Parts: sequence; structure tokens; C-alpha cells
Amino acid sequence: MGILSRVFRNVVRKKVRTVLIVLALSFSMSVLVSIQASITANQDKLQEMKEENAETMQSIMEEINRTASIIEVLPGEGMWGFGGLFMNESIASNISSIEGIEDVIPILEKNVGEMTNESTDGGVIQYFKTIYTVEGIQLNSSHLDYILPTKIIKGRNLKKGDSGVVILSQNLTKYFDAGVGDTININGIYFKVVGIFESTLLTNRTLYMSLSDAQRAFNLTGKVSKINVHVEDVDRVEEIANEIKANYGLNTITYLEKMKYLLGMRHQMKEREEKMAGYVNQLQSIGFQELVTTLIATSVMVLFIMLYTVRERTKEIGILKAIGFTGKNIMVQFLLEGIIIGLMGGVVGAAIGGIATPMLTNILLPKPKPITTPSGHVISGIEVANPIVTPEMILLVIGIAILLGALGSLYPAWKASRKSPVEAIRYE
Repeated sequence: MGILSRVFRNVVRKKVRTVLIVLALSFSMSVLVSIQASITANQDKLQEMKEENAETMQSIMEEINRTASIIEVLPGEGMWGFGGLFMNESIASNISSIEGIEDVIPILEKNVGEMTNESTDGGVIQYFKTIYTVEGIQLNSSHLDYILPTKIIKGRNLKKGDSGVVILSQNLTKYFDAGVGDTININGIYFKVVGIFESTLLTNRTLYMSLSDAQRAFNLTGKVSKINVHVEDVDRVEEIANEIKANYGLNTITYLEKMKYLLGMRHQMKEREEKMAGYVNQLQSIGFQELVTTLIATSVMVLFIMLYTVRERTKEIGILKAIGFTGKNIMVQFLLEGIIIGLMGGVVGAAIGGIATPMLTNILLPKPKPITTPSGHVISGIEVANPIVTPEMILLVIGIAILLGALGSLYPAWKASRKSPVEAIRYE
């Protein structure tokens, strides 16, 4: 009978030993899969967060610099009505008479959505969830490139004289189930889609149409929500903004206010990155401790079970040596048994880990704590990445299980190979 035949026969024959080792290895390997999958996923998420934040900051910075000569004029106090803050469109003509202003563009911005209930620790809260945003733009301006999106993917952009048409952000095409040439319904009025543009942070789930179309769709004739004021000399932006506030009682946002907002946004992004990095470090530390403990315990269990097996099979070892088997043959046989059992444990453990990783992760690893102010108010949190088990990870786990099976069998195999055949045969 060949050595492999004897090895497989002994693996099957010693059912209790095999089952115990396979259970120990499969448990430790499933733990390894779960912890490593979670750590890897959250490391990837941290890197993705950093890249997205950097890209977002760069995009906003470029937009702020590009629009440094623009003042955003917003409604002042006492201008609430028709479901929001609005101004009379005629104010744009009055503002355009101020010296140093090159152009004014009235805009109607309207969020479309629904009231939503959400359960929190403090109870159920109700809030307005925006589904998409409509931007109604006065299209007779020579500065439309400062407002309309520039990266048109399909179709064309809006142009002077357009009516009854819209352009959609790419991420709204699925919601409306529409593309270029199709019609969509906005508040009971149908519009033709003439263009699709690339979605960005600033234009997320947004569609653009003419100002008059937006006013008609939302029954806000003669109303606007903001006015973009283009100043001839960028050095006079603050001066003209102060004049608008003083003369018309309106609010303004200039380059300096936008930069302050950007700095605040950067601080929040940095805080979230630091919290995510701290959480990943915590996962690595706790995960490493749990893995080391599990692997050591498993190795010791394999060692003692295999030692017991050697003792139990002492007479068998003596007979094998008596009929001509060398110590090397005996050692290889026991090592192969450990390797095969390790392979079985690795495969079972990888399968369990692949199926039960989300559950095991929730049990084994900590959850991130929310970011709070000194007063205890929650201002933000981080999303935990869903662990993903990859084929490479499965192969690694099976390899580790085989290694543990071999290492756990190494000393018992050596001990078996050293036994004297005479003493072994006489052993009872």
C-alpha cells in the first residue's frame, strides 16, 4: 500500500481526531477571513475617502477661483413666501444699475422631494429629503458658462431662446428613465431632454431649464431665489456686495465667504479622515490580537491532538518499522496527514468565512463612534465598509491552514520517527 493511500485511510479512520482538528482550523480560518476582509475593505475605503476629498476640494477651489468676480445675492429677512425664500425678479434690474456691475443673472432654484421619517436614538424625526434640484436660469446672459455645466456627455447644452427643454445630470437619467430626446414630467409639465452632463458634487442630481420654464412649473411667476452678479473689477467685489446689502437689504456671498466655507469643509473632511484612520488602526490592533490568540490556540490544539495520535498509534509505528519503514517514511506520513487535515480545515474555514463574514465582523470587531461636539451633539460619523472576501484571500487562508496543519504535526511526526520498533511493538 502506498504512503498516500495509508495517509488518506488514516485521515478517514481517525474520525474524532480529524473532526476536532478540522473544526479548530475552520474556526480560526473563518475568523482570519472575516477580520482581514473587514480591515482590507476599510483601508480601501479610507484611501478612497482621501482621494474623493482631495478631488472635491480641488474642484471647489477651482470653481471658487473661476467665479471670484461673482457675487451671489440671496433673499434677505422677510422674503419668505410660496414655500421658500424668494425675491422679486425686478430686483435684478435695480442691481444692474450699480456702477461696476457687468451682468446680472436671475436664478430660481427649487428642490423637489418628499417628507421622510427616520428612526434615531432620540425617537422618530421627520425631514425633507431632496430627490433632485431644478435650476431655472435666465438664458439671455453672455456669462452662462459660469452657471451651466460644461461637461456635456450627450446632446447639447442650454442656449439663448430655449424653452420647454432641460439638461439632466447623469445620475438623474435612471430616476427619470430618460435620455436625450425623451420627455420628463416636472410638477405636471413636460419637458424635452436635450442634453446629459457629468454629475459632480456641485451639480449632484440637478437639472437645468430656462428661468421662465421653472417659474411656470412651480407657479412662481416673477420670483427668483438668487441672483448672480458679475463684477467688472474683482477688487471691487466686497465694495459692491456691501452696497447691495445696504441698499436692498439682501444677503450676499462673495469670494471671501466661499473661502471660509471651503476652509470649514476642509476641516470637516480632515476630521472624518482622522476618525476613519483611527478606526482602521483600531481594527488592525484588535484584529491582530484576536488573530494571534486564535492561531496560537489552534496550533497548540493541533499539536496535542497529533501527539495523542502518535501515542495511540505507537504499536502501529513499531510494526511499520519492523517491516522496513524508515524513520523518514514515518515522519512524512504523519506530516502528510497533518497537511491534508489542514487543507480540509482551510477549505471549510474559507467557506464559513465567505458566508458568515458580516456576522463574524459584527461580533469580533468594534463599531466606530460618532463624531460629537463638546456638548455631546452628533455632527457626523463614518460609514463602515462592507467586508469583501476575494479569491486571493481564500487561497491565502487555505495556505495558512495547511501550514498550521504541517507545523502542528511536525514535532509529533519527528517523535514518531524516533521510536524504537521493539519498544513500539511491545507498547500496550
